[in-house]
Amino acid sequence: SIAVGTATYSFGSPGVNETVLSTGAIPVLNDSFGRTEDFRITGANATDWTISNSTNGADIFYLRALLNTTAPTQADFTAVKSTLDAVIANMAAFNYGGNQNGNNVAFNTTRNLWFMLGTPTSTSYTTEQTISITLTAADASTY
Repeated sequence: SIAVGTATYSFGSPGVNETVLSTGAIPVLNDSFGRTEDFRITGANATDWTISNSTNGADIFYLRALLNTTAPTQADFTAVKSTLDAVIANMAAFNYGGNQNGNNVAFNTTRNLWFMLGTPTSTSYTTEQTISITLTAADASTY
């Protein structure tokens, strides 16, 4: 199992067609009582926007995730496959891995999760959008 340090994160009020990086890490802890685990992640559509695993568009956003000890740069996010979609993905070094990854995470070890949001190029919605992310743990050596 895993423990996530915070259940919510706010990017504030970005405009259309903006790229926004998270300013604080979300700690993800392997709290499995002695087991080594592999971390996995899944994105989802927002309240009114559709998630894309490549680029933003009209009412379409992208969200990238990265495991890193310190605040990553935009280049860090684009150096690996870090764009979320609605399909569960392994947090391996080449997927979502900065200087940390989710492969074979030892018991009581924390990884820092960061995000980069690409807002839609245009939107017909003015309300705040909620994006759900699901983090899961699998047996070690799943990937």
